[in-house]
Amino acid sequence: RVAVVLVGALLAGRAAAATYDWSNGAGGAFATATNWSPAGVPTSIDTARLSLDSTYTITFSNLATVNTLVQTLGDVTFDLNSATFRTTNTSSNILGAAGVTTTLRVTDGSFRPSNLILANVANSTSNLVLDTDSGTVVGTGTFYVGSIGTGNLTVQNGATLSTSSGAALAVNTNS
Repeated sequence: RVAVVLVGALLAGRAAAATYDWSNGAGGAFATATNWSPAGVPTSIDTARLSLDSTYTITFSNLATVNTLVQTLGDVTFDLNSATFRTTNTSSNILGAAGVTTTLRVTDGSFRPSNLILANVANSTSNLVLDTDSGTVVGTGTFYVGSIGTGNLTVQNGATLSTSSGAALAVNTNS
């Protein structure tokens, strides 16, 4: 009976959403629990936060789904290796923080944010580089380039950007 109660308590505890911070400044596999703090891989109810002030690559080998993607620091490459990364949150996937420049590069796979906001804070610069054989489809939310700060979008080397039905692309022309 004790084992059953313990397993039930552990499963019930995981039902709450968590924020996982990438913690490996050398890069590594998205699906490796020790690359995140707290240890564990973010899931469709969680926030994946990229907050290291360094340059690194996160590799993927399978579909990865998180609720929310947030980048507050760093120059990060998502090497999707023909896999798909997607978010389920339609309003809070944000790249950028005040006083810093962030860059997210996406290569070789399918990047599917439900929405995405580049530079959502004053005095921020956020770069999104869609590169080499990446296909990005914005879901039903809005894709803002330079929402409040300076946003830069680069689509190059065979990458594509499209929107799903109900999605919109917005560019701030007031900065």
